[in-house]
Amino acid sequence: MEARKFTANGIPWTLKLKMDCDNKSIALKAERSIKSMKSRKFIERLLEQEDFRVKFLQSVST
Repeated sequence: MEARKFTANGIPWTLKLKMDCDNKSIALKAERSIKSMKSRKFIERLLEQEDFRVKFLQSVST
């Protein structure tokens, strides 16, 4: 049987960014959206540009 591949089983993770969301539903949508991008540049923009983070959170909350 093949082992499941979850991030929880990976290397120790370091928290790089914390975004405040209005509720858990929006937070989960944001997490799924970030993971589905699979783009290092997208994640770097989230880390570096506050205006990009604001626009991103607005897009997932609608």
